[in-house]
Amino acid sequence: MPVKNASSWLNECIISIRLQSYEDWELIAVDDHSTDDSFDILSNYSHEDKRISAYRNTGNGIVSALALAFKKSTGSFIHRMDADDIMPKQKLKNLYDLLGQK
Repeated sequence: MPVKNASSWLNECIISIRLQSYEDWELIAVDDHSTDDSFDILSNYSHEDKRISAYRNTGNGIVSALALAFKKSTGSFIHRMDADDIMPKQKLKNLYDLLGQK
């Protein structure tokens, strides 16, 4: 999940991910040089939940942030999420079920 100055939305976004009915996921959040407290929020969640990792973008921009997240990923399936989105509770389970059938 690329993050840039998203502190107003991050808590609600991350809570929606943590409440997923499918629990075997990882969130790789990459802060893209935010000037607000986005990285602090991400860091706090990463300390509370081992499925969440927070990184600082080593490059600049969303493409670089996504590339870093992809490099750090360990899963078989990847879902892109924006920091101002809310994930419906069944989303990951539904996606996994659909992709697992192929």
